[in-house]
Amino acid sequence: DVGSEEQVNAMVAQTAEHFGRIDILVNNAAISWGIPTETMTLDEWNNFITNNLTSMFLPCRACFPHMVEAGGGDALALPADIREPATVTAALEQIRTAWGRLDVLVNNAGGQYVADARDITVKGFEAVVRNNLVGTWCVTRLVADAFMLEHGGRIVCVTAAVRSGMGGFSHTAAARGGVVALAKSLAFEWAVHGILINCVAPGTIKTDAMGQYPIPPEHWHRFNRNLLGRMGEPRDVADLIVFLASPLAGFITGEEIYVDGGETLHLAHDARDMIDSRMFAARKRADERTS
Repeated sequence: DVGSEEQVNAMVAQTAEHFGRIDILVNNAAISWGIPTETMTLDEWNNFITNNLTSMFLPCRACFPHMVEAGGGDALALPADIREPATVTAALEQIRTAWGRLDVLVNNAGGQYVADARDITVKGFEAVVRNNLVGTWCVTRLVADAFMLEHGGRIVCVTAAVRSGMGGFSHTAAARGGVVALAKSLAFEWAVHGILINCVAPGTIKTDAMGQYPIPPEHWHRFNRNLLGRMGEPRDVADLIVFLASPLAGFITGEEIYVDGGETLHLAHDARDMIDSRMFAARKRADERTS
């Protein structure tokens, strides 16, 4: 039972003892309800999110230290609700106890659902904004207060490719746009403290999460979604985050960098397609026209 901490820990301990290490974790557990999101109560929505996050988090928390230690590192997996300051503060205290400081924060938590704008209730809109925007602010503010305002650091906010709009996701487009504006504002205010803040906006990335928004490869290629002819890989996004957190990006702050293979550029229409080729060939230049 991946929702049982006791059973998950026992399973991982037996696996590590038998093989001596854990290199790969495949967690396909999920809970789905046959309830339309617009009719779910707030308690049902919170339970749905909590149950799914728990089933994903517990195996990751149990396996992660074994994986990192196998690579010669050290790790600490901590539960927290990014929307609740008390849980975030508790996690930061454990980080302080373990390592004494925190130098890099990656705001990668978020979530949304597909819906026409006219079908999104106020409650649903608020839930997505609270998760993606308020949660990002909550963690960022607390990390800055606890660590970075004193000794500096790097903050990377993972947003979404919404600069050309995102039909079906108007709630998350609004929230992610707010994160970008927040990051730019904080980059201005906190530069004096040595804090560099940037955003990474992924396009269509091929991950397990795509099971929630099934995109058959033939559909993606038929719509010719980006300039590079392939979906992004998680490594494409991770490499940029590592770069922004490294000394190599010491002169970059307040930026939003797109990792979308040119998707948001390619989605815009080519104005040349609207021009009639025969009329274009027969045209007269302005200096050739008679008054």
